[in-house]
Amino acid sequence: MVKPKRIWVTGNTGSGKTTVSDRVAKTLNLDLYELDAINWGPNWQMADKQEFRKKVAEICKDDSWVIDGNYTKARDLMLARVETILFLHPPLFVSLWRVLIRSLRRYLTKEELWAGNKETLRGNLLSSNSLLFYALRSHRKRTQQFDQESSDSANRHISFHEFKRPSQIDTWLQSL
Repeated sequence: MVKPKRIWVTGNTGSGKTTVSDRVAKTLNLDLYELDAINWGPNWQMADKQEFRKKVAEICKDDSWVIDGNYTKARDLMLARVETILFLHPPLFVSLWRVLIRSLRRYLTKEELWAGNKETLRGNLLSSNSLLFYALRSHRKRTQQFDQESSDSANRHISFHEFKRPSQIDTWLQSL
């Protein structure tokens, strides 16, 4: 199998995108770009859409990369250049559990995220805009998006892979 050079790791919140992206980038010796780091500024300020798209477009121009994340505002840019999409699709309860544990850990350790931001109990776990509720609301949408994009004839240049278990990712990486 030819080693892909432009890989996009996508999936629901809590699906393991960052962990898998890091593994793939290290295994294939590719630069890793985390869309959350591009999108979030200090005090959880979201990047301007045009500025975000400009940064993603610059990344996509490169011959090789791993992009980690889901941002509708730049999907078209990534779809035009990506060779391989890895869609992480564990059961919903697994994603929700991971989000809960990760958010609690980050809150308790006061871990700094992008641009110095920190998770809070109210903002990340207890509000109607929490990551838990977002993961619950977006799970079906992410699956439908993957199904549509993988069956779209405009995307024939892309190799699509869906992973429901970590062992499937291991097998795919070993096949390279």
